[in-house]
Amino acid sequence: RNEATILTVDDKIKYRGDYSLKIERRSIAVEALFGIRLKEWYLDKHPMMSFEYRIPKGTPVGIRLRTRYNDWVDIKDTSHFQFIDDGQWHEANINIEKAVKSVLPAINYLKEFQFYLKENQDKKDVFWMDDLRIE
Repeated sequence: RNEATILTVDDKIKYRGDYSLKIERRSIAVEALFGIRLKEWYLDKHPMMSFEYRIPKGTPVGIRLRTRYNDWVDIKDTSHFQFIDDGQWHEANINIEKAVKSVLPAINYLKEFQFYLKENQDKKDVFWMDDLRIE
């Protein structure tokens, strides 16, 4: 995460279980990032990523993935997945392998993935996620 990101465990707004992860931008003028760096994420062995999310209306959330060549692939801008920002919980099942290979066909593994809140001059944005799985 970067310094613009506030991560908290939320036991009031949750999908299932006892809590969810709340991701919040500290300032409206910067992008907030949250993710995981991996040694290697082989797409042919683990092509799917699943999670549950809740995004308030108008909150600009995206997912991006970093390849072994340090290229970034933005999943929000592809036809493989679109977030629904209606304040309700939704389940996401994304074929990451297809999304990445539609942009960079020679990529076989990834090094990192991030959720991000784009800069938004209107408000301090927040969203929730739960039960992230790479399958």
